[in-house]
Parts: sequence; C-alpha cells; structure tokens
Amino acid sequence: MSALLTDNLSLLTVAPNGVKKLRELILELAMRGKLVPQDAGDESASGLLGRIAKEQRRLEAEINIKAQKVAPDLSGDEIPFEVPASWRWVRVATVGHGWGQKTPDQDFTYIDVGCVDNVSGKILSPNVVPVDAAPSRARKIVKPGTLLYSTIRPYLLNVAVVEDVYANEPIASTAFAVVCPYAGMPARYFFWYLRSPVFVRYVESVQMGIAYPAINDSQFFKGPVPLPPLGEQHRIVDKIDELMAFCDRLEAKQAGAETAHAHLVQTLLESLRRSVNAADFSASWQRLSEHFQTLFTTEASIDALRQAVLELAVIGKLTHQDCSDESASVLLERIQRMRSGRGDKKPKLLAKSSGQEHPFELPKNWEWTTLPAVGELSRGKSRHRPRNDPSLYVGGSIPLVQTGDVARAHGVVRTHSAMYNAEGLAQSRLWPVGTMCITIAANIADSAILGFEACFPDSVVGFIPDLPELDVRYFEFFLRTAKSNLQNFAPSTAQKNINLEILGLLSVPLPPANEMHRIVSKVDHVMALCDQLKASQKKARELSDALADAIVAAAIAEKPPASCSSAIYLSSYLVRKLASRPTFGRTAHMKWLFLADQHLGLELGMTYERQAAGPLDKLIYQVEEQAAQSQLYATQKETLKSGIEKIVYRPAAAIDRAADAGAAELGDKRAELDRLIGLLGGHKTEDLEIVATLYAVWNDALAEGQQPDDGWLINEFRTNWHKGKERFSPELLAKWLSWMREHRLVPVGKISSTRHQGSLLH
Repeated sequence: MSALLTDNLSLLTVAPNGVKKLRELILELAMRGKLVPQDAGDESASGLLGRIAKEQRRLEAEINIKAQKVAPDLSGDEIPFEVPASWRWVRVATVGHGWGQKTPDQDFTYIDVGCVDNVSGKILSPNVVPVDAAPSRARKIVKPGTLLYSTIRPYLLNVAVVEDVYANEPIASTAFAVVCPYAGMPARYFFWYLRSPVFVRYVESVQMGIAYPAINDSQFFKGPVPLPPLGEQHRIVDKIDELMAFCDRLEAKQAGAETAHAHLVQTLLESLRRSVNAADFSASWQRLSEHFQTLFTTEASIDALRQAVLELAVIGKLTHQDCSDESASVLLERIQRMRSGRGDKKPKLLAKSSGQEHPFELPKNWEWTTLPAVGELSRGKSRHRPRNDPSLYVGGSIPLVQTGDVARAHGVVRTHSAMYNAEGLAQSRLWPVGTMCITIAANIADSAILGFEACFPDSVVGFIPDLPELDVRYFEFFLRTAKSNLQNFAPSTAQKNINLEILGLLSVPLPPANEMHRIVSKVDHVMALCDQLKASQKKARELSDALADAIVAAAIAEKPPASCSSAIYLSSYLVRKLASRPTFGRTAHMKWLFLADQHLGLELGMTYERQAAGPLDKLIYQVEEQAAQSQLYATQKETLKSGIEKIVYRPAAAIDRAADAGAAELGDKRAELDRLIGLLGGHKTEDLEIVATLYAVWNDALAEGQQPDDGWLINEFRTNWHKGKERFSPELLAKWLSWMREHRLVPVGKISSTRHQGSLLH
C-alpha cells in the first residue's frame, strides 16, 4: 500500500466503517495496478490473451465448450480508468467460460444463492437434492475452480469460488453467472475483482429494478475487467488475501475493544444505580464526570447513561430529599379531597392496596400510587369508521397524532400524521398541550408529551395530572424506565400485554411535588449534557469520516481535488442567494444541489443516496471543506428554539468570485434555477425535502421505463425510500405532486437514479 495510506492507517480504521473502507480501498488499488509492483519479466496481458484464444478454440473443438459471445473491445467512456502498460482492459466474457446447462438426471448437490456467505465468499452447506425434487432453476453445471456471481440483487455481493469436490454432482442455480477462467488464471483474482468498487460501479450503472435490482447474463459478460499478466494476478491475490486477513484482525481487535468499553461503561453505571442516596449518587457522579469524554464515546454508551439517569430519578436517588416537603401521602389525600369536593366518584386506586410486591423500596415521604389516582387516564377517540374516510380530513386544521408520532417523538410530540376538520373533531377529542401520550398498539408503551393541542385515536392513551404542581414529565420519565419490564410494576394477575386497564394498575413511585420538580430539573440538566456529548461525538465522527474519505481519494487519485469545482461553484451560487433566509441550512443546501443537478441536467457527477431527509451525496462535506479553505463560505452550527441543531452558512470574502463562476457555468439554465428559487426559496426545509424526494422517486421510476401514477409515487415515497418518510400523509404528497406539475418541475428520467443505502459501498 502507498505511504500515504500506511501513514494514516490509524485515522482510517477509527472512522465510521473505517475497516470496510480499507477493504474497498485495497481492492480499488489492486484493480488499478497500485497494490503490487509490476515485473518486467512477466508475460504481458496481450500475450496472455493470445493463449486464451488458443484455449477457447481447443475447448470448443475437444469438448464442445462454447466461448461466451464477446462484444467489441472496450473503448472511450467504457474504460473506467488507465491501467499499467502491461495490462489490458477486456470484457468478462473474454476471461472465462461456462460449463453449459443440464436438467439433473440423478441426485445432485444444489448450490443456490442462499448457500453463499457474502461475508467470507464461501459456499456453505449446499443441500443434496433428489432428482425428482429438482427446482426449475437448478440447471448450471459447475466444477472446482468455477466462479459464481449472483445476478439477482448483486449489491449483496453473493460471489464465491467452487473449491470443494462434492460426492454428488454440483448443479448451480440459474441466478448465478458462471465463469471458469482460461489459461490457468486464478479464479480468486476475478472473485476479488467482482467484489471490488470498480465492478460494483459498473453493475449499478446497468442493473434494472429498484426494490429487487438485477442484471442479466448479457450485461454481466459485457462488464469491463482489468487484465494483468498472469504472474501479477497471482501476486495480487496473495497480497489481497494477506491484507484482508489483516483487516480481519483489525475488526476482531476493534470488537474486543468495543466489548471491553461497553462492559466498563455498564460497570460504572451500575455503581450509580447502587447509590444509597442522593449524596452517594453525587459522589459517584463526580467520579464519573471526570472521564465523560473518554467513557461516553458511542451512541450506545450515551443512551445507556440517559437510561440510568432516568432510572435513578424515579427511585429517588438522583436528587436529595427535603423533610420540609409536603409528603406524597398528604398530596394524595389532597387530591382525594379535591375530587370529593367536586363530586368525582373515581376510586383512589392506590397501588399498595392491591397487595402486590413492589420492585424497589421508596424513600421517605414517597408513596406507591397509580396514574388514575393522580390524574385522568383515558383512551383517545376515533369513533367513525372507516377511520380514513376523507370527510373527516378535507380542509382540516386540527392535528391528529398517531402511534408513530409518539414513537418518534423523543420526549415531546412535535409531528402529526393528518389534520381533522370539524367533522373529524366531533367524533374524536381534543387533548391539551402537556398531555402525556402512551401507545397501546403497534408501538407498545411508547410515551411522549403532547407539544400542541391534538386529537388521537384509541390506540393512544392520554394522561393529565389532577394538580398543576404535578409535573407530567416525571410520569413520562417513569414510563420510559418501566417500558422494558412492565410486569414488575403490574399485578401478577395482569396480562403481559398492555391496555388501559393494565396502565391503570401500574405501580407508580410518587415523590413529593417539590421533589418532583427538582427531579425534572436535574434530568433536564443531565440530558442536555448527553445532547452535548452526542453532538461532539457526531462532529468527531463526521470529521473522521471526511478525513478517511480524503485519504481514500488521495490514495486512489482517480480525480484531482478540482474535480468537484462545478459543484463548489453551484454551491457558492446557492449560498450567496439563499444564506440569508432562515430556512436555508445543510439539508436545504443538499436538496437544492440535487434539484439543480437533476432538473437542469448539469451532470455534476454526484451519486445520490436515499437518506432520511431526501437525496444525499456525501460530496457535500468535501464541497463545504474546500469552500471553507478557499474562503468562499463557512459552516456554523446553530441551535434552534426547538433544541434541534442546524448547520448554516456564512458567506466569506471570495464568495462572489465562485458564485459568478457558477452563474457562468449555468449559462442559459440560470434563469430556470432562479425561477425555482423564487418558487421554493421561502418554503420550509421540510417542503423542499418533500419536493426533492418526490422528484427523485419519480425520476427513478421513469429511468426504469415505468409510467407511474400518483398512487405509486406516494407509496414508493412513504414505504421504499426511508422509514422516516411515513410521517408525510398521502394527502400532503398528492398536493405537492400537483404543485410540481403546475410549476413545471417534472423529471424526464434521463439522469442517473438514486441508490438504496444497502447497495452502497461508502
């Protein structure tokens, strides 16, 4: 490997998916002739091709093995990159042959796609199948040394070499393309090539289908192959095997370190849980906080810290007890007197009256109680059937919250799934801000506080404390801690699922009202600290990822840094136009780059992934970094009132030069981009996300030769892009599709499509 790579190996391996990137880089370098030195004494690839041609003729004459039909030589844009002078670019069909097909005539060893372990590239436990039970796909003859490549969902990299000799004749599925290399060439060289980013990029350029992409045999055998001299092929295989074993050791070492780190974090958090009282907790917390930056370096460790703090909060060990506080028992009596005074006949429902054993001992002045004993606990309402009747929604303005909104809320419900009109409200109930929502269907016992007035169906339960001094967030904290082991807080006679009755019987630890406020305040403080830790971790991860990408790019040296200059000029043009608008951040920036590239046909060479917020190319991070280095603009993190962090842009001294260059490159297309900015520039980021994603979904379908209707596009958007897209209602998406047609923002399917994350190498 190059000195650049070896000198920066530690940076690469600690990056997110760093070892995976290292594996890909090893293959990329190998297939470019940069992994092992060339040997002038080797027979050239041209000489090897001469011997291959002779073997093709011999096999055809002796055993009627027909060579694959070879397309014309590669030329022009078909050649991915330059290779050493002793190499040649050829097609897959040139380097190997198949063994033909047959219908099994005796019991046989069946090699199906499921037999291939795509991590190790091994064929594992193929079944012996009776001849009378042969699947219709069991047709391809294989022998030891044969290479198998699955043409169905090729991004899974189900590639393997048949190495074993089987007692029963091996027959492979027709889902495989079969290659037996000519002239004694090592099958493992082609095995590694077919798994390399080079061939993956080719496959992605020709495969058909989105949910289940595939290529046919013809496309496979037309694929480009860099053919080194035979001796160099063997050296490349040996070096790759050596380096992949090194990567295995790195992964094992990392896994061991991660396990040890997780055990250390768990041990220290257990010391917090074992605190006898608030003073003991404070001392343990002080010891822990001195090492925060080294202990809590992963999302899992930070989440474990959050959970431990919540658990300590509801058992009375997070804050000190104050004997002058009104006790919980007096508080309960006050609630009962208030209910009696207003003629409320609801029972007191103290948990201790059930005679059950409680999961832990309470501090002095606390009491076990139930939710109905301290507030209203009721199911939401949605009486009308069918629930999706349009008459409930047309022209609606009243938010309807569903279980998914609660599950995704992270403490406070800020989204809604639909909007009721007056008719919808009449058959439901409007709950006030501050209601605790608890799901009892689909997402069981998820909880969050309602951030706005809203309705919800009977799959969500609402809880409102009787007294204003009872902080509803405390009860939500308790439910979060109790969710995983509700049986410990429910009577032994209760079923182990969840419904309104079970929720009403749960034992709830009730502190004095004053202490409840201290608990909530303390939890807020610690959660803010966790947020800071997570933000720092994310920033460090992004920086590490960017450094790793830069190292990989420099090691490959496929393109000079100036290769993204067009994207930088366009980015500068957008930043100059939009940076002053409050809705313009990194998410909006990326969507504008996508729309400009795809709608205007700029061919920026960007590769868009299907991400939660719409189409994304990670090149944006490189663009931002180079823009900062060139003093075009700087990025800055801002925290919104909602607590969400946002990346904003600050134009710098040289931005006019780059923005003017962007305007010049746009040429006649500039007017269309300015028109779109006039239409969408003032909209919310979420609106831009919808439009960009709809455009991408629509464009993908057209590129596949489909003519989708709105229903198909909406379904693809919500179910086959990213799970986060389900939050957008079909009605809203239909409205935006109409808007796009009205304003001539319609794709034609000629530009490259977006890619599922499962198919990506980076």
